[in-house]
Amino acid sequence: MAFADFYRQSRDQCLRAVLATTGDLTLAEDLVAEGFARAWASWSKVSRHPAPAAWVVRTALNLRISWWRRYRREVVLDGHDRAQPVDEGADHVLLAAVRRLPRRQREVVVLRIWLDLDTRTVAEVLGISAATVGVHLSRATAHLRAGFADGSVELTLDYRKILDPATLEKALAGAGIPAVVKADVLCTPQGNELPETRQVFVVKKVVEDESSRYDLVINPSKMPAGSIVYFSVFPIHKGDGYAKAAQFLVPKDAQMNCRTVA
Repeated sequence: MAFADFYRQSRDQCLRAVLATTGDLTLAEDLVAEGFARAWASWSKVSRHPAPAAWVVRTALNLRISWWRRYRREVVLDGHDRAQPVDEGADHVLLAAVRRLPRRQREVVVLRIWLDLDTRTVAEVLGISAATVGVHLSRATAHLRAGFADGSVELTLDYRKILDPATLEKALAGAGIPAVVKADVLCTPQGNELPETRQVFVVKKVVEDESSRYDLVINPSKMPAGSIVYFSVFPIHKGDGYAKAAQFLVPKDAQMNCRTVA
């Protein structure tokens, strides 16, 4: 198979797999692009791999995004360098649940379920035994099943997703969370927030490799009936990009005071 054909057929599948691990569409796109660039550079070898798409995903997950941003390059693919965008309306709650799995379990789920590879190929790609693949898959599916059964599945948002109003709205809708998102204004409730606020919103520090970030975790099972999540996304200075956000848990008929941030 020619590389351009492989890219066209596999790009979205690989992107969904990496997105399931990173939870960040922009980051996933960057990592997958670099993974395909490396596959293109070594296509004579990669084309003989038992699962070239898995090779791209594994390479993407091993990359450091800081390295990618310093050395970013484009690869010409005869007019096929732009694939159709991945559906961002996918189950964001499921993606968030997969992201909370231990790293090896995430990798097994991505390769075995998202890429539909057989156990032997997954074992070869990860450098572990087939029996170990089975153990990780069993533990991962048990964890996911338990999370959905007890209603504890949450939505995890990183700051880049929060600061993009359109992406934020899609993520909240995909998770089935009743919400309002306002852009370019700061909105605060006229009354007090609901007392369940601290149970619904949790800020978590995530450390990956040598970098760290803070994610906002929303637990919809803790939201009282008739409540909504109210987001404001706004710039620090007029004309700048979105830089700050505020979120409140309020009754759906709550009166909000909104002012333009300039």
